[in-house]
Amino acid sequence: METKKRNLTFSNNPVHINSLPKYSWIERDTLLLHIAFQIFMDALEKDRVLEVINWECNDEYRTVRQYIIELRNWWLQRKDKDRLKEIDYSDEKQYEEDSTHLHMLMLIRKYLVV
Repeated sequence: METKKRNLTFSNNPVHINSLPKYSWIERDTLLLHIAFQIFMDALEKDRVLEVINWECNDEYRTVRQYIIELRNWWLQRKDKDRLKEIDYSDEKQYEEDSTHLHMLMLIRKYLVV
């Protein structure tokens, strides 16, 4: 049975990945990292989750806010290194660091809803 390919586009909610390095080929795992963190940064910059959510309501929210700030700061440095081609994708330590932060982002994603 032949399956049809579908292109899913949501014109009212596009994701423009600004952080991708200018390489001729980008592996899917790297693409996943950049897409996830672009969506995260859009939540911070466009949806302004740090401003519109009451992060002081309890200890859980205060802790998550700290994780969000840590993730934001890490990503801002990480994407700049990538843009300057300072990232060695064959380095296992770098791969583990990226994976750790991506995992942390997945754990706090429910708090990014406004």
